[in-house]
Amino acid sequence: MDELPNVPGDSVVLYGRLIRIPLQWLNAHCLTVAGTGKGKTTRCLFMAMQVAPRVQGMWMFDFRKREFRVLRP
Repeated sequence: MDELPNVPGDSVVLYGRLIRIPLQWLNAHCLTVAGTGKGKTTRCLFMAMQVAPRVQGMWMFDFRKREFRVLRP
């Protein structure tokens, strides 16, 4: 695999193309529905890690699992 170009921290390279998403799109309600083992928790953690450094506070509710404990300061 080729090395990724040096891009700003709020950017992602996918298939060689730079992708940027406005913070307002990530700072909203989200519903993720999928079967067991399809990456719902991983997606949530990824999104939280993208938004958290750019906002002053963040609330996350995890009614069933406890994976989000690792995000606690």
